[in-house]
Amino acid sequence: MGIGWSIFIGVFLTLTGLLWFVGFAVLVRKLAAGITRNGAIIDLLTGVIFIGLGMFMIFEGVVGIGGRVVG
Repeated sequence: MGIGWSIFIGVFLTLTGLLWFVGFAVLVRKLAAGITRNGAIIDLLTGVIFIGLGMFMIFEGVVGIGGRVVG
């Protein structure tokens, strides 16, 4: 890969990151009232998601260890 592609990739990644940052900031500002009003529900849903992910990770760990012990 030449220097031209490296510069292009660097600029592209920088612009993509900047657009994500600005877009997210604008979105949060526009939705701030709804986020504040529904904060408890948002916390509950994200908690359920993270508990589910944690249980999945524990399950995969136990199955992985069990497979090594038995097999």
